[in-house]
Amino acid sequence: METKSEIKKRIDTLRALMTREHMDGYLIVSDDFHGSEYVGDFFKERAYMSGFTGSAGVLVVLRDKAALWTDGRYFIQAEVQLQDTGITLMRQGLKDVPSLSDYLLAELREGDVLGMDGRTITVRRLKELEEKLEKKAITFKTDQDLVGQIWQDRPEMSHKPTWILKEALSGKSAAVKIGEIRTQMEQQEIKGYLMASLDDIGWLCNLRGADVECTPVALAYVLIDSEKVILYMQKESLNDQVANYLTRNGIECADYFAIYEDLSSYSHDNIYFDPNKVNVSLLEQLPQTVKKMEGQDLTALPKAKKNAVELAGEKTAHVRDGVALTRFLYWLKTHVKTETITEISGATTLEQFRKVQDGYLMPSFEPIFGYAGHGAIVHYSATKETDAALRQEGFLLMDTGAHYDVGTTDVTRTVALGPATERMKRHYTAVLIGHLALLNCKFPYGTTGTNLDVIAREPLWRLGLDFRHGTGHGVGHILSVHEGPQNISQKWNQIPLEEGMVISDEPGYYETGAYGIRIENLMVVAKDEESEYGQFFHFEPLTLCPYDRASIDETMLSDVDKKRLNAYHKRVYEMISPHLQEEERMWLENETKPVS
Repeated sequence: METKSEIKKRIDTLRALMTREHMDGYLIVSDDFHGSEYVGDFFKERAYMSGFTGSAGVLVVLRDKAALWTDGRYFIQAEVQLQDTGITLMRQGLKDVPSLSDYLLAELREGDVLGMDGRTITVRRLKELEEKLEKKAITFKTDQDLVGQIWQDRPEMSHKPTWILKEALSGKSAAVKIGEIRTQMEQQEIKGYLMASLDDIGWLCNLRGADVECTPVALAYVLIDSEKVILYMQKESLNDQVANYLTRNGIECADYFAIYEDLSSYSHDNIYFDPNKVNVSLLEQLPQTVKKMEGQDLTALPKAKKNAVELAGEKTAHVRDGVALTRFLYWLKTHVKTETITEISGATTLEQFRKVQDGYLMPSFEPIFGYAGHGAIVHYSATKETDAALRQEGFLLMDTGAHYDVGTTDVTRTVALGPATERMKRHYTAVLIGHLALLNCKFPYGTTGTNLDVIAREPLWRLGLDFRHGTGHGVGHILSVHEGPQNISQKWNQIPLEEGMVISDEPGYYETGAYGIRIENLMVVAKDEESEYGQFFHFEPLTLCPYDRASIDETMLSDVDKKRLNAYHKRVYEMISPHLQEEERMWLENETKPVS
């Protein structure tokens, strides 16, 4: 763990470099060169400079002050990690907290220079800053990685081996997918398409890697036109088998950094790209005559709508995962009474249960095991310093997932380790009712996740409660555990939910210093009836794991709630029990017995 004095020294060194480069401010984001949510160790500049290790955040260092913005998932964590560093925490989205651009507009002087490493700044982010700060004639210097000059022991950029996801698991060859993208390009009169999103590139090329922890992707760019597809990768990541597959599917390979030279000599009259993923340094290479066409990655929707082969794999993965989770929950409930278990050792044990399942690859994200007050930290990550011992009381919140060779999982369960109080049960049951209501809703075509978000929150609202994160996110097929463009959130999303989309259902409630509750299943959008009002859809659950019976206040459940709970538990028992040992099966039978 970084000491506060080390953080202060780094900030002072950065300010000295800013003075040398005639900069009045410096922006440090969480992104890699691809606009990724999670990044490899080489790219963790914001964490290195601030000491805040959450996955989302932006640090701004000015001449005499510094501030860091992060969202509600990380308020508690950031407050602890930023204390005594001289960095002010900006709780993003709260009343009276300025946005990043408003803060810069207020603090920078007329004609000041704001520096940044343009390779980590997306086109969309820079455009928003330019529009806001033009009032003060702020200029931007995007060609300096000042943090790289400070970070002497920086890890090297990852170039781990890649592998091909066979068509028996992907459902389509890379050549077929490329053909479908070219059809979109032709329809929109796109001459060239620049891709930087790692999971989109992985999906298009049926390519998987290990350059980002917990996300099986490889560092790469792609440039497509009507004649060529060029994949820019570090050559150390390619073996003959992968190279041969790519060649057979019409994909040429070039060095990772050769993308800059190729863009500087780009000869088509237009180029299409996703401004949320492509960085400004790439765009600066293009000739001025090239028309820049912005939009969502053309791969986003095809990737989100899983085909029959991908969905079959996901269902298999969730059976395996459900067996591991159920066996672990039985182990936890029995062993917490007789031995010392901590947050870290508990997470390690759950991974051991997963590792013995067929086709286990890796976790799909860093496990969240939050006991008691730690559970109220939405994206808590236990360290040696914070690793709490579990006692026979209170809630344990466990948000974990895995990649298998057939699919990806993400599941949250909250369990009482001793007798639950009436207050604990009331809050748990309100979350459960909303979770089940969303899981069982039926909706017409055109419905977005924003339209459905209220369903999961309403039982909490009745108690005057809420939660500060989205209700659901898309999940990739052996790719990113957080996948767009669909989601379920209060923030407006215009993407309709369509057949084959996998999405999470995870309402929660968090009481600072006491406990956190979150219940999460993955589910897939499936066709329902078609009527005069159009095609209707419903959700089918993928996750197979019992809810915590001891935490449910049955008096709060309506007949409809009971029917939904019993139907899900019946499904869990039927799918999971054949894979358990006798004592585990008996425990599951008791956990899933019908509520009358």
